[in-house]
Amino acid sequence: MTPPLKKVARLADVPEGRALAVEVDGNHLAIFNVEGELRAVESTCTRHGAPLDKGAVVDEELACPWHGVSFNLESGVCSAFPEEVSGTTYEVVVDGDDVFIRV
Repeated sequence: MTPPLKKVARLADVPEGRALAVEVDGNHLAIFNVEGELRAVESTCTRHGAPLDKGAVVDEELACPWHGVSFNLESGVCSAFPEEVSGTTYEVVVDGDDVFIRV
């Protein structure tokens, strides 16, 4: 069974080029607006525990603010360890002005 969508924000809460940290059912997530597309990932770096909502995004790549290694926001694959998925990604759905995440 597919998990339900959870409303986490309004679209205006995630302006382009910015991140929003949210908590959904005990999961700490970061939502990024990349050229109008919203992406959501686990907000803690799996390697060093850094707050990924503070990282810089270029294209679909999120750089960890502590060690600079990039994660792909769509796949969760870390550029330094391409053979493994390093970060958890989440489905984001925008309905009107509401932002939902499937956790």
